[in-house]
Amino acid sequence: MSYPLDALIGRDDITSKLKSLACPSMVIHGTDDIAIEIKHGRQLADGLPACQEFCEVKGAGHAVNLARPDQVTDVIEAFLANMA
Repeated sequence: MSYPLDALIGRDDITSKLKSLACPSMVIHGTDDIAIEIKHGRQLADGLPACQEFCEVKGAGHAVNLARPDQVTDVIEAFLANMA
């Protein structure tokens, strides 16, 4: 049963590769995420050259899409509408 934990802890750090991702992107992060601090979500957004939005979902934890599905869906739909 150590596999899920190993998959999280043993991941490669790809931070240096973020600048090579040129496609439009966004980062959605829950303000109450205790697994990954929100500052790391902001760093991810800052590291993505084509990041168009950093969305903080107030009161949501790590599974932001489960905690606030309507809000997350609205943000994603708006992002995708801008791609058309």
